[in-house]
Amino acid sequence: MSKITIGALALAAATLAGGGNARAADPFAARYSHDSEPIFWIMHISDTHIGATQVEGPDAIPHFELALGEAFTTIDPAAVVVTGDICDGSANQIPASGQDTAEWLDYRSVVDAAGMTTDIFMDIPGNHDAYGESGAGELAHYLTYSLNGSTFSSTTRAMVLSFPFGQYLLYGTSTPNDGSGPFFESPEFSAEEISEMDAVLTANATATLAIAFGHHPVDSPAGSDQVIDLLQLHQAFWFHGHRHDYGSYMGSYLLSGEVDTLGKGNVNNIAVIAIDNDALSYEATDVDDPWPFVIVTAPANRLLHSGQENPYAYQVCNTATDNPVRALVFDANTVTSVSFSVDGNAPVPMTPDPVEPRLWHGSWDTSGLPAGEVILTVTAVGSATRSRDVSVMLADTQCPTTQPQPDAGVADAGEPDATDAADAAAASDASSTPGADAGPLPAASDSGCGCRAASSPSSSPSSSLPLWLLLLLLLRRRRGA
Repeated sequence: MSKITIGALALAAATLAGGGNARAADPFAARYSHDSEPIFWIMHISDTHIGATQVEGPDAIPHFELALGEAFTTIDPAAVVVTGDICDGSANQIPASGQDTAEWLDYRSVVDAAGMTTDIFMDIPGNHDAYGESGAGELAHYLTYSLNGSTFSSTTRAMVLSFPFGQYLLYGTSTPNDGSGPFFESPEFSAEEISEMDAVLTANATATLAIAFGHHPVDSPAGSDQVIDLLQLHQAFWFHGHRHDYGSYMGSYLLSGEVDTLGKGNVNNIAVIAIDNDALSYEATDVDDPWPFVIVTAPANRLLHSGQENPYAYQVCNTATDNPVRALVFDANTVTSVSFSVDGNAPVPMTPDPVEPRLWHGSWDTSGLPAGEVILTVTAVGSATRSRDVSVMLADTQCPTTQPQPDAGVADAGEPDATDAADAAAASDASSTPGADAGPLPAASDSGCGCRAASSPSSSPSSSLPLWLLLLLLLRRRRGA
């Protein structure tokens, strides 16, 4: 990865905003490559429920402090996104009864103490942040106390992450409507929010990938049909919370991911979205015992957590002696070893990247292996011993172009190869990159996107789009780069 200045980010945002009506984001462009420069990652948490009662969430504040403290420092993401239910909405300690200013002050004190800024931090509202707000100023507590709301006077946010290898749009929208009475939610994508989403996605159409965030599953709020059409048109991903569950799945022809509750749970509640040569991986760790946290970024997993096929995963050639294996390994303590194995065979050592030590490299000899599915397992030894499996489809397909890699094991030999690690040291600074705000207008702005800003409704994408996307999923096959 490469570090970019804020000025360069603002310029990139302006360039993206001038992209016209072209639709360029293409998750099918994910590629299997030796190039380890085009890699970055985002931290995703949700349902922090600050103020939850002792029965429901006594550890909400400590969990949030760990997420923005030790986990943030260890993971060092390009951005952090909190997808709603920031506070519990438990006025007078009655769950979902309405907003309690003390909860919001506690939330903001953790955010500020952790040094979070809008360059890297996005927080959007959930239904618990809307209870009791109907007629009270439209999410008044969120707009007053959340980092995003208080900074931009907005319930939505667009952020562009810019790297030499591409620009990536992160867009957070509001799903709980403008507020509700106590106890009962009324999720909705308002006409203004739909119009804004259309404008932002269109203005930033030249982004390499578009990743959208909301609190609810995308098909839950009223008005979801139009939003789904827009996300399909721009080939965006959708990430959310709300259900206090974790996983990735295909729904409404969209690849979606959800993370479990940080405030009311202990497992699968700190997630990372990793992008490796535009292939997306999504994994989570447990707040009570997070390390080591392993994410295999190459080769891409052909299966989602739901067991469904990942339509954007590529096949891996079975004729190369040096196919790359890459994994991110996060640990607050020293990682002593990382290795990979295939179908339970002997482990092959991996080596840390000379520039980004969280990234580990290996080399996989697939020559002569039959076509078909194999399970590749990466195992890390650090604070504990943890493994992560990915399903890979071997096929007679194009192999990645051979490039020198850091000293890395070769699969069938079981010994490190003699590749000179110095060649890989030419990679750029791997520090995380802060985001620049991208407004829905043809000019960059340093403000959040105001979902209530006046704008003209845009025509809806064709209702035949799901069939179009299905045909793409069935007919388009990706090959290695």
